Amino acid sequence: MANVVDVINKRYGATTMMSGVDRTERPPILLDSGVLSLNLAIGTNGFLGGRMGLVWGEKQSGKTLLSTCFATRVQKDGGKVAFLDVEGTFDMKFAKNLGIDPAKLFIISSKDERVDTKTGELLDPLFGEEWIDILIELIKSREYNLIILDSIPALVPRVKMEADTVDQGKLKAASAQLMAEMLPKVNSYLNMNPACFVLFISQQRSNPMVTYGSNRKAAGGDTAGFFISYELYARKTESIRRKVALTPTKMVEEEVAIRVAYRVMKNKVARVNEPAEFIVDLGTGVDVIDDTFGVAKQFGIIKTTGSWFSFGDKKAAGEAKFKELLADPVILEEIRAKCVLALIGRDNNGLTENNTEGSTHDEEV
Repeated sequence: MANVVDVINKRYGATTMMSGVDRTERPPILLDSGVLSLNLAIGTNGFLGGRMGLVWGEKQSGKTLLSTCFATRVQKDGGKVAFLDVEGTFDMKFAKNLGIDPAKLFIISSKDERVDTKTGELLDPLFGEEWIDILIELIKSREYNLIILDSIPALVPRVKMEADTVDQGKLKAASAQLMAEMLPKVNSYLNMNPACFVLFISQQRSNPMVTYGSNRKAAGGDTAGFFISYELYARKTESIRRKVALTPTKMVEEEVAIRVAYRVMKNKVARVNEPAEFIVDLGTGVDVIDDTFGVAKQFGIIKTTGSWFSFGDKKAAGEAKFKELLADPVILEEIRAKCVLALIGRDNNGLTENNTEGSTHDEEV
């Protein structure tokens, strides 16, 4: 056996093969999502580094907005973020309103003109394969803690980009084939970078051939479901509207926020099928006060006595009045820190791999 170990280590590199006694587990690196209720649903205080995640669901359910809020939290914790804007819809002005630091955000967008460094000519749009190659280079650089790709359906394989319009119908499975060929490669490099998390955003598609159960599925085929560690399904549950002045004499109702429900459809480090629900302000992102209040109340950090709410010596009658106290960033951060400690304390055995990997798309969210 010793000879075999020496041969393998000499051919493929030292420490390629070793005994269980000599092998040391890397300490887990968690990236806080910035949303306590989402951290509670995924079972840990953030997403595990060296893994991939997928967010998909209904249109206008805040998928890109949530990923931007996630990026904001990673930046606040000292990390760097790369955003692959395949759709070409990223709005930096809006991202700044959500708290994004442009100096720590690096964007590759399909709407930016690319010029050949030798000839000065404009280059064609990037193929899906080239986007994946860029993703792999970012992972290999070990400079980024979060890489967001928005979105999988916008990845156009070379064969579809170069084909005539009349031939597109013959290439329906090209996008799924692209993911099947490239994701294993992405996963291999990501395994070597425990401080990086890759988040894919996708869209919901309906399968007309399904008679019983749910006919919804994520675009881009089933391959992503095999390699990702987290799969989150999003849907909009409520539109929050408010009257605003259109003119000095005319008031109109506008949608100012939405309530979204996320369900963990796959989770390799904790239980699946856990729900998370929170409010997303369309101007400033996730309602941190409402989110913190809900989780703190669930953990018993905020005490309730009839209609009174209390935290330490801070008391108020009614939920709305108590949330006014949370507008103080010092109090809010103190409560949030206690929520994080309570969340970490839920799993005394540390992070464990969940053997139940099956997605549960047939269950209603």
